[in-house]
Amino acid sequence: MLACCDSVFTENVKKAVAGEELEDLFVNAKGVMVGNGQLWLSVAEGEKYLILSVNP
Repeated sequence: MLACCDSVFTENVKKAVAGEELEDLFVNAKGVMVGNGQLWLSVAEGEKYLILSVNP
């Protein structure tokens, strides 16, 4: 991973992603929330996903 990414993808964010269970994901019209909002994703098209927000 690029060094600059460490400031965005903090240990808090990495732990939220690694510890998330599929059945615990929060989903609404805006996207998918991981953890307690550390990461928000959205479907772009087909099987492509966009990172909407990273909240360290």
